[in-house]
Amino acid sequence: MPLADWDSPPPGYTDDRTRTPYADWLIPIFNEYRNGRQETTPKIRLFDSITRLLLGRTSNVEYLGLSQPTNIVVETNGEIQQVDALKMVAEGEPSLGLDVFKNSFDEAMRHPKTVQRRLGLAALIDECQQCDLVTICGGGYQGERYSQQSGYRNMSVYHPDLVTLINYIRDDTRKRLTDSALDSLAKA
Repeated sequence: MPLADWDSPPPGYTDDRTRTPYADWLIPIFNEYRNGRQETTPKIRLFDSITRLLLGRTSNVEYLGLSQPTNIVVETNGEIQQVDALKMVAEGEPSLGLDVFKNSFDEAMRHPKTVQRRLGLAALIDECQQCDLVTICGGGYQGERYSQQSGYRNMSVYHPDLVTLINYIRDDTRKRLTDSALDSLAKA
């Protein structure tokens, strides 16, 4: 999905929060992906991570689930920053004011901005904390929750799309697991 937040909404965004244009676009891609031949199908991390989280595993991307991100960026000039995706929020948002010549990576991980990114469930608004999908969506990517008015204390701008996509993949995964179990029983 395009990098977007509440102040810079994604293309096609309207105030009608019942519309799910990105989920509607991704679901047919997911269906094609799930039905593809595994040896020739490229991996799509979004779909694989949602499935992994639904099965109780960890995500292999920062923008899903509640695991604490441990990545930082080192720019070519040696500056240590948060993830590049936060550049969409505001000029200098990823900056920590640190660099590899004067600071350690441990200092970067203790920086208040980095700590904020690693709060997991505690960083989310109450509505997200109480949602049954929070362990899967993780409240959405941090930058997608941003607004000048509330900082990162918002739902993801993609909330309806995430709910629709995750529920679709959950239902598909349950059906496939059930079908697989029934096939195994029939062969026994």
